[in-house]
Amino acid sequence: MQIGFALAALQAGQAIAGKSPLVPVVIDPEPSFSAPARPAPGRFLVATRALDGSYFGQTVVYLVEHDADGTLGLIVNRSSEIRLTDALPDLDGGPAAAHRLYYGGPVEPAMIMMLLRGAAAARGTALVAGSVYVGTDRRALAAALAANKSANEMRLYIGYSGWSPGQLDFELQRGSWHVVPARADEIFADDSDTLWQRLIERLEPEGIEVRDEGRGIPATVG
Repeated sequence: MQIGFALAALQAGQAIAGKSPLVPVVIDPEPSFSAPARPAPGRFLVATRALDGSYFGQTVVYLVEHDADGTLGLIVNRSSEIRLTDALPDLDGGPAAAHRLYYGGPVEPAMIMMLLRGAAAARGTALVAGSVYVGTDRRALAAALAANKSANEMRLYIGYSGWSPGQLDFELQRGSWHVVPARADEIFADDSDTLWQRLIERLEPEGIEVRDEGRGIPATVG
């Protein structure tokens, strides 16, 4: 993918955080989600608790590309106070001023990528999965602003997250990430900043989740 237009007036590297007898039970290693997924466009990488304290601690990355050449994604739960008009002051106010930027990742921090939600692709965008499209074309941005797209339909990201061939596989083997299905509603929600907390409670509950192997009765100890 060719990364598109530069951010104006934004410094590179800006800081982007009745009792019954006991019966045998077994620990259930996979709470709520089905068999672990493999990385693919349109899926989430959810940082494990082991990544706390690192750049990717408590992040959710939406995968845009994944193939033999590497992986590209956008952190979708790390908002900023920067408005689009701060980054691109030549844009008119109004719709542009209503959009704040998100920190997509550490690569190319002076670039913008955008995710659009719609029934069909706009010119200058490409389908990721479902109803979500990715774009880096300024004409696509201008068209989206002219159509008065809200934050529930368009998100703008400073930089992106990238992995070279084999790098993400190594991190998965090391236990750094969960791979789970992504929903557009989760990306474009007003509370997307809390997405990691909600997902990690399902993936890595802090209590010990057990189930009765004979009866299927769940219980939590913690």
